[in-house]
Amino acid sequence: MSPIPSKHLSLKEFCELNSCSLSHTYNLIAAGKLTALKNGSKTVITAEEAARYQAALPRMVSRMKPPGGKSRAA
Repeated sequence: MSPIPSKHLSLKEFCELNSCSLSHTYNLIAAGKLTALKNGSKTVITAEEAARYQAALPRMVSRMKPPGGKSRAA
């Protein structure tokens, strides 16, 4: 049984999907936060790696006060 082929994203596709710049993507690769592969002269990121990166992003915490100025914790 042969393995199921995975989708490979070009760096441009990864940047478009994650709304980030190419230089930010290279910085992620250099920092070890994103694993890229070489396919000949082309650098690619697997769909699985892109999903892992997205799942590891921190949740956004709003510092905005709720309407009325009262804290919800009270």
